[in-house]
Amino acid sequence: MNRKRTIFRNATASALQVVVNAAVLFVLYPFLIRSVGAEDFGVWALVMAWTSAGSRASMGLSSGALKFTARYL
Repeated sequence: MNRKRTIFRNATASALQVVVNAAVLFVLYPFLIRSVGAEDFGVWALVMAWTSAGSRASMGLSSGALKFTARYL
């Protein structure tokens, strides 16, 4: 029963994160376009996409390595 509760809590937190992220971007994008202009916003969006893909590619290996290194030492 505890495992089902944990899965439900994780799924709820994940869904809430998606909703909050969408709301923040819905407010942030028009502000950025007005602030930096459409052309610079395109560059900003491209850099964000690359860094996002890079962080997903690492799959948290650095934090995992840090945890186990600290435990070993």
